[in-house]
Order: sequence, then structure tokens, then C-alpha cells
Amino acid sequence: MEIREENLDGLMVLKLTGRLDASNADSLKRLVKERCEEGKNRVCVDMEGVSFTDSSGIGALVVALKTLTDARGDMCLCALTPEVRSLFELVRLHKLFEIRGTLEDAKAWFAHGGV
Repeated sequence: MEIREENLDGLMVLKLTGRLDASNADSLKRLVKERCEEGKNRVCVDMEGVSFTDSSGIGALVVALKTLTDARGDMCLCALTPEVRSLFELVRLHKLFEIRGTLEDAKAWFAHGGV
């Protein structure tokens, strides 16, 4: 998996590409933790390029959300592929995560205070 970082007016966008699984889940957790320690606690995870995720990938996203919540930050996911979205709904994580259709939708959500 590749992670590209972008800073959009204080919003950290992580664009993921490839498979989010046990082989790379720790790198996502570590990156979010490092950015939180730098004071970057508003994160949008753009999953448009994620073709597959397993329980380790989902676990990394849950840990990232907890890390950000503990830092009084916020996180949302955007642009989930239909397969990944179905998995989130199957395990009912769509109720835990804020999920937006596009990156533009996610930016608007953050612009309105995450409400």
C-alpha cells in the first residue's frame, strides 16, 4: 500500500492506494500517531485507491480514530469503493466512522466543524 499525504488548510489528507492489510496496517497507525504528536489532529483518509482491506486494515483505522479522538481531533473516511463500503456495513463500522462520498464532501464536513 502507498500512503500519500496532503495538507489542505490544516486538514491532513491521507490518500491510500493498494491493499490495506496485515502487511502494512502498522505503517498507517504509526503515521497517524506521529502526525498527532505534531499537532495535526484533523485527518481525512481517502480510500478511493484501496482495492482490499482485511481485519488488520480495519483495526488500523479503528486505532487511528481512537488516537485522533484521544488528541481531541477528528477523522473521516471518504471515497470508499463499493467492496470496501460493503465490508464496513457488514461489520457495522459505518456507524462508528464518519464516511463521506468524496474528498470534497469530507472537506465540507470538516469546514462545518465535523457536524
